[in-house]
Amino acid sequence: MQKSISVVLKSIFGKSKKTPKPITWEIKTQKTGFNTYQIHIIAFVSYPWWIYPQESTLDGIFPTVIKFEENTFLSLIGKPKEIGALKEGYDEISKVKTHFYSLVVVFVQEVVAYKQPELLTGKIIYVACSNKGCLKPQEIEFKIELN
Repeated sequence: MQKSISVVLKSIFGKSKKTPKPITWEIKTQKTGFNTYQIHIIAFVSYPWWIYPQESTLDGIFPTVIKFEENTFLSLIGKPKEIGALKEGYDEISKVKTHFYSLVVVFVQEVVAYKQPELLTGKIIYVACSNKGCLKPQEIEFKIELN
């Protein structure tokens, strides 16, 4: 059973009306067992923009970061998995080969809840880039009720 959860998203950086918003986010939860869930954090990436994966070994590349606040009634199982078409390209600005996601990427976090309902809170930190450069880092806060 998959259920869309209302999400509180708050942009911390780049509040100017002139700043493009090339990435939109949606968060869903899916109950996978008695007290287990998958959290689907979906990034919809507008053309010609992209975001970077969570892991990067290159200097100057700002990886996507998903942080969950500690909660004694929840356990995270591993780190978020990435589902999407990871592309490789040459970054003209930093002059290196790099990996990135365009169009859509889903970050999936498995969670065990020891108490119902429980609230999972966290934030997403990412940088949107195009061939013309990158925007300032964006920080999006979210809250998801597991029930």
